[in-house]
Amino acid sequence: RRFLVYFAAKELSMRPEKKKILFVLSDGYPEHSVDEYIAYKGILDTRKAVAEAIRGKTIVVGLHFGDQPSEEHKIMYPNLVYSKIKSLPVVLGATLKRALSKSCS
Repeated sequence: RRFLVYFAAKELSMRPEKKKILFVLSDGYPEHSVDEYIAYKGILDTRKAVAEAIRGKTIVVGLHFGDQPSEEHKIMYPNLVYSKIKSLPVVLGATLKRALSKSCS
């Protein structure tokens, strides 16, 4: 996932728009068994990619569907949306408003 976040943020950085937003939909578990990229290593790598994107002036929003976000999501995404599908528009709108206001300051 780190590479996907990094690649998407890099692509967005080349766009002319002043405000850039990257939405990341995931299950909260950045891991695979190919090279022992598991557990906390994947979480920290993803958090690092998100932090790099934020330093590059891209707003990153993590999306998790359900009542509670995973602990992994809380670590990786400073702007985190979690809700049932039915409430998503309201919750997502509030998160975007907060993230955009922070980026203007």
